[in-house]
Amino acid sequence: MFLPKSDIRTQYAWFENHVAPTVTGELLLTFPELTEDDDPLSRLALVAKSHSQLLQLDNVGGVLSAMTFVPTVSRKRTLAATTQRSVVRKLVRDPESSLGQLGFIARDDGKEIWRISIRMPQQEEEDYSGSLNVIRNVVDQVVAESEVPAQASLTGSVVIVQKSQEILLRDLFRSFMTAFAVIAVVMVLMLRSLLGGLIAMVPNLFPAVALFGFMGLLTIPLDIGSVMSASVALGIAVDDTVHLLSRFGSRRARGLGQVRAAYGALTQCGWAMFQTTLVCGLSLMAYWFSDFVPTSRFSLFMFALLASALLGVVFLLPALMASSLGRWLSSTIGSNPEAAISADKPEPTGPHDIRRVPSRWQ
Repeated sequence: MFLPKSDIRTQYAWFENHVAPTVTGELLLTFPELTEDDDPLSRLALVAKSHSQLLQLDNVGGVLSAMTFVPTVSRKRTLAATTQRSVVRKLVRDPESSLGQLGFIARDDGKEIWRISIRMPQQEEEDYSGSLNVIRNVVDQVVAESEVPAQASLTGSVVIVQKSQEILLRDLFRSFMTAFAVIAVVMVLMLRSLLGGLIAMVPNLFPAVALFGFMGLLTIPLDIGSVMSASVALGIAVDDTVHLLSRFGSRRARGLGQVRAAYGALTQCGWAMFQTTLVCGLSLMAYWFSDFVPTSRFSLFMFALLASALLGVVFLLPALMASSLGRWLSSTIGSNPEAAISADKPEPTGPHDIRRVPSRWQ
């Protein structure tokens, strides 16, 4: 989430190249409560097998577990091997032992949990779901092949960050769809027409469809900053739409034709809409220089969405007003037949006046 040349990225890169991977995850193997009849070495063997299988994965750079601090357990029947197994069993059973104090074995609510700490290298992309799925599949297979009853689960910072990102992206998309639905209902009520409200939403949806469609065409991945900008831009685009529809409805209420009413509404509101887009867009572009990539992308996407929204309202909405669909866009609540309509086409002063308004404007 930081620029490639930022200090934190440079420091992390040096650490990974000279020391070890920096992304941490935790694999938890949960066993039933250890009884006197259970052999701790069987659980240690399952942890050791999971440990070794994880080390063979390309997306895992290091593994740390209780097995790291225990010597290889010999299966020989010699006195030395038997003594060693007895010592290891005692280390596992005693929570106050040197092994128990390391924090890799925990006992809680009748369960025994063994922790395997995983180190993964930093990735250019933010999505670790593929790597995490590979780890889950490998460990689940190891557990399934074991005779010891156990359950495996992944947690740790990488899992929490990945899950949080997925939830944020999903919720932000849902918020955009919810905002779109609510605004569509308001448009339907304002225009007193279901079809009119849906037609009026076309220019408001245009910026998001155009920009995110362009991102999909170039295979640019979504992130939190880009998705969050869609709902904000939708609100500003709707503001321009409501003003334009209100002026259009007032002119239609006075009996003006669709083309002339659309031209007059755009003439009256166009400069204000341009100023709104310019002020909001340029003020947010100050965050484009931030080292935090989501903030930088949010400002850039907001500027692009606001510019697209202005194009949609200035070109697409007046075109809809002037077309055969315009009759569903004119019955706005609050239309004022007495409203002043300066800045429309100049009225002809006589039958031979060269400024005569063509019949299509009537």
